[in-house]
Amino acid sequence: MSRFVYGASQSARQREGRTVHDDWWEAEQSGKMPRAFEDAADELGTSQQRGHTAHVLPLEWSRIEPAEGQWNYHELERYGQAIEELTKNSLASFVTLHQFANPRWFADRGGWLAGDSAELFARYADVAAQHLGDRVDFWITITEPTILVAKGFIEGSWPPFSRKPFSAWRASRNLTAAHKGAYRAIHRHVPRALVGGAHHLQHAEDSLRPVLKTSDFIGAIDSGSPSEEITRRLLGLKQYKKPIYFTENKPVDTPETLRAIETAQKGGADVRGYFHAAHPAGSLYTALASLR
Repeated sequence: MSRFVYGASQSARQREGRTVHDDWWEAEQSGKMPRAFEDAADELGTSQQRGHTAHVLPLEWSRIEPAEGQWNYHELERYGQAIEELTKNSLASFVTLHQFANPRWFADRGGWLAGDSAELFARYADVAAQHLGDRVDFWITITEPTILVAKGFIEGSWPPFSRKPFSAWRASRNLTAAHKGAYRAIHRHVPRALVGGAHHLQHAEDSLRPVLKTSDFIGAIDSGSPSEEITRRLLGLKQYKKPIYFTENKPVDTPETLRAIETAQKGGADVRGYFHAAHPAGSLYTALASLR
């Protein structure tokens, strides 16, 4: 798929709400973290009428594997039906396996510090790929691993609320191994699959290098950087000679962001897609109109 795609991106917790089997739910109920937006709008029903050509659809690991080794195939098929609905409406599917939250059972046995954490994640990816197969256009393994490590293991503001540098290093290593294992698992079932991670632009080059050989494309995310900085960082990624998809821009969209991408494209960055954060609602449509 070489055409430029654009659409909306949202985490499973925002889109679905009441993810009662994950580690963030417990933190929310105890007051350690603000509650998720359980009434977030369902972007799937409105994407086509808003002119989107693609959609980031997140899977919630704790719904699919609520207890270790116990698979909820009903939930998996629910995701499969959503993917089919996207395809039917000519929307390319970008399916995300992990965005910050973990199943509670996974967290209880050590989370990303456990020696077999990467293996457990690869097993989950294997089951998802076996069931969803070639219905998926693009697979995103892990969203913003550097942010997860920073918030969860350095700042201590997200689960598991740790502030230990060695734990941060260990979690980072295991997340890298998890991406590689998931990449191999997906390709076993779908040899022609397109698989990559989603990296925060500020840390993209550092987090990308260890997984470059197991990345068919580069997912990029930004959180309100100046347009000149976005262009510079996207141009920095062109050295890797991989397609780039701007898989989330938050908190809102501006014409300047899209012009920054256009400038990077003119400079040789192979940017092939752009997604705005679905919550809170941005002004993607106004921004696109201003560029046409």
